[in-house]
Amino acid sequence: MHWCSQQRGSPGIPLDRYKGEDLEREYHTIKSCAPFCTVGCVHRVAQLDELRDRPVQTLTDWFTSGEVQKMPAVVRALAWMFVTSPHRDRFRAAAQRLLGVR
Repeated sequence: MHWCSQQRGSPGIPLDRYKGEDLEREYHTIKSCAPFCTVGCVHRVAQLDELRDRPVQTLTDWFTSGEVQKMPAVVRALAWMFVTSPHRDRFRAAAQRLLGVR
């Protein structure tokens, strides 16, 4: 795994050896090159980081002009199921089983 095609060797871990702790570490690693990057993938990945940190606000920003009620129904339903529902852990476990994750 590499940060991007321009930063080969960072972190430089073979994909079959890349684990959850590597993902967590790299998520928190500040990439000093990112603010100056002209490669669009960096900016798209930053959006995913925002989704992880602030899921409801990020989805609202992506799909509306700030009003949750105007968010598409399917997005509202998925956000409820996997983020805000009191049963979100059950929904997540069911989705993981369905997708064969873990």
